[in-house]
Amino acid sequence: MVIMLRLLDPEQWPEERWDVHSVIAKRRALFYTEPVWSDQILKYNRWLCQHADELTLDELIELWAHSMFLVYLSYCDPRCDPAIRHQTLLNLREEYNRYLELPAQVQEKLWPTWKSLWDGQFLIEEGWWDGTT
Repeated sequence: MVIMLRLLDPEQWPEERWDVHSVIAKRRALFYTEPVWSDQILKYNRWLCQHADELTLDELIELWAHSMFLVYLSYCDPRCDPAIRHQTLLNLREEYNRYLELPAQVQEKLWPTWKSLWDGQFLIEEGWWDGTT
């Protein structure tokens, strides 16, 4: 059995005609031509978040990982206010604790973002690591 999926370019249609698969395909394509802060990508992220009940777990994680990466970029910006940077980590620490309560299968999917971006920052901020090995 062959299933045909017809993708529409969301840019050619009003939002009320968009479908999840077309928006995901367009969003993914934009990562090859646009910066991560692209207004177009963020527009599709917002739309997809409003349709989260139609997304697979992997698609939700893809959206979440992009958002977390943008937060990380803001956090690492040298112009970021130290108080905001500290508050960001406090807020994320609460989310990290919730992450640790998730089933192992879900934790495994989220692990790359938590471990590669934030785990070390928690250690540094909380004074568990002094910058030496």
